[in-house]
Order: sequence, then structure tokens, then C-alpha cells
Amino acid sequence: MKSDTTNVILNLMLGALAIVGVILAVRTIMLTRTLRGYQIAPVYNNYLMTVQSMVNDVNDYARTHPDMKQLLSSPPAKPAGK
Repeated sequence: MKSDTTNVILNLMLGALAIVGVILAVRTIMLTRTLRGYQIAPVYNNYLMTVQSMVNDVNDYARTHPDMKQLLSSPPAKPAGK
């Protein structure tokens, strides 16, 4: 003989565990995205600092070599249709 009470209790436990599993999976995904964001930020900041350092070095060099100022000036913008 099967007990309906036991069947109901086991089904409720199964449903609760399924919901907890989904919640934990979503939380893991969110925490992984946050962690990746924290891991990428130092690399991006290091890149920006390197580029800024290079720009500063070029500007210092251009102060002592006037012929570099022509190379550092940006070219005129071209019209989009031509």
C-alpha cells in the first residue's frame, strides 16, 4: 500500500530542492560575472596607465624635437561621402 501523505511530502521536498537549485545556479552565475569584472578591471587600468605613460613620453620628446609636432598633430577630418 502506498501512503499518500509520504508521496505528498516527498514531492514537496523535491519541489523545494529544485527551487533552491535554481536559486543557487542563478546566484553562481551572478557571482561569476562579478568576479570576471573584478579580474578584468586591473588589466584595463594597466593598459590605460601604459598608454598614458607612452603619451607623456612622446610629448616630452616632442618638446625637445620640434619636428615631431607635425607628426603628432591629427590629420584633418575627411568628409564621410568622399
